[in-house]
Amino acid sequence: MTSILPVIMISGGIMGAAMSKYTTKSLQYVSKGGTIAEEVISSIRTVKAFGTSKVLGENYDKNVQLSRKAGIKGAMVEGSGLSVMFFAIYSAYALAFFYGGILVYKGQANVGQVINGKPPCAEYN
Repeated sequence: MTSILPVIMISGGIMGAAMSKYTTKSLQYVSKGGTIAEEVISSIRTVKAFGTSKVLGENYDKNVQLSRKAGIKGAMVEGSGLSVMFFAIYSAYALAFFYGGILVYKGQANVGQVINGKPPCAEYN
């Protein structure tokens, strides 16, 4: 059963690193968009005088869209990582019950030993 631990650790590590990367990207884009919005609000007279509100709005929207894309990629990575981890866990359970069934069938263990995880008694060997 401990053979499944490296799979969980590796998939969790990859998922954590990727999530960190995409979260950082998303926050950078949000920060850039916030800076644009702050500058527009602080100098609204200049923006209106030169008619640059449409251009600045498009820059803000571009940063919001890039942040959204990074968030979606991060969510996909997180979902994939969790699916690998849970697949490994449930596969380990399936393998344990399968092997336990073989032990019960051969008479080397009883059902209580298989469910509780106790090793078979020496008298069966």
